[in-house]
Amino acid sequence: MREFDRRLLKNSKSEQRVAYIAEQIAKCAEYLSKDPCDVGWWDFRAYGKIAWGKSRIEIAHRVISNVGGFQVIRDAYFSRKATDLAVVRQRVREHANLNRRLGHAATDEEFQYRQIEAFASRVFRGRVKSLVWEPRKKKAAARKSIARELVVCLGDWHIGPDLLAEETGAVNFGTKEEARRAAKIVQQVCTYKPEYRNNTSLRVVLLGDFIHGCLHDLRDGAVMSEQKSRAIHLLIQVIAHFSRAFKKVTIEAITGNHGRDKQRHAKPATSGKWDSHEMTIYSAVKAACFALRNVEWHLPKSAFGVFSIFGKRYFYTHGNDVFRAGNPGQSINVAALESQANRLNATLRDRDEYAVVIIGHAHQAVQVLLNNGVAVIVNGPFTPVDSYAVSIGLFESVCSQQIFEAVPGHPVGDSRRITLDKSVDEDASLDGIIKEWSGF
Repeated sequence: MREFDRRLLKNSKSEQRVAYIAEQIAKCAEYLSKDPCDVGWWDFRAYGKIAWGKSRIEIAHRVISNVGGFQVIRDAYFSRKATDLAVVRQRVREHANLNRRLGHAATDEEFQYRQIEAFASRVFRGRVKSLVWEPRKKKAAARKSIARELVVCLGDWHIGPDLLAEETGAVNFGTKEEARRAAKIVQQVCTYKPEYRNNTSLRVVLLGDFIHGCLHDLRDGAVMSEQKSRAIHLLIQVIAHFSRAFKKVTIEAITGNHGRDKQRHAKPATSGKWDSHEMTIYSAVKAACFALRNVEWHLPKSAFGVFSIFGKRYFYTHGNDVFRAGNPGQSINVAALESQANRLNATLRDRDEYAVVIIGHAHQAVQVLLNNGVAVIVNGPFTPVDSYAVSIGLFESVCSQQIFEAVPGHPVGDSRRITLDKSVDEDASLDGIIKEWSGF
């Protein structure tokens, strides 16, 4: 090394020393045909023939360390470039760091699992003793002693629309399909928990709109006399099947808006709602079922009805006036339901408040437990979408009817939604349950 260089390293200020070292790094890079930023310590050591102390160019390791270290000086004077080597180094470095973190996390997790396992073994082992299994017959006998009432919600059947798929874009729907859907309901209700049948009574809630009527078009569907006759024909058979399957059948019936007499009520009725085609249908079915001594009928003239099961009160109405879920096929506002339930119960003493509200009309099956504790059941439709529904943008509807079981302490217990779809319409095995209307 030149004498000038030795004096520079020995007597110069730190800034000069750093600049000198950077200059040597640049020369090393030129000698190795590398970018200065890619020169490593071992490259620099080999270039200067450094042997852990002094070298031919006499840049001692401690001199470099004192002014910041080799990598710090290199990076300070020669900025990194996005070379292939730099990219590879960065990727390897990040991958190594990730593996270290994953390894630490796995170690911590395993340590925690072992600690939890040791704690659980020390504290909980053997705490739960083996239980003696009781024979099934004894358990079944204990369950059968509980009184039960099955509630079936029937409504929005809209009998007599005589739908054509070529007009609605949905399905063909006539007397055959009506009979099979009614049969599916009978089948599901009469086979519901047969093991408890001796302690189960049936309550049928007729929610109205059992005929299509002439609400939207005076010439829509079958003529009114046929609609009423077809509804009576089906309901008589349904009630008869229920009577044979249950020891007691109670029928609660309310009228809807499609079954109103438009000569009296051109618009939704505000009084005398019971004066309708549907009340005529109910009266005819009641008279036809006169011999069924285990069937009891309730036909209120008000726009709603009330009944009690095991000390809990149930409120039911069609759903287009006294208590509304919304327009058919539209969204149901749960907050609005709760507000209406609060208004209903505000008029009653605490012990007389309604625990359950049952409605139809909205053609959207919903079962919800409100924050005020009231259960609201919105029954689904029986009939697919008609021309009117299509005209307002409703092209499909999930048809169903609701059944649920009430037991002491649980006004709405186990429930089932009876789905009525195309598979039911095509099921010929149902023809033996309900006889199809064949005309006058």
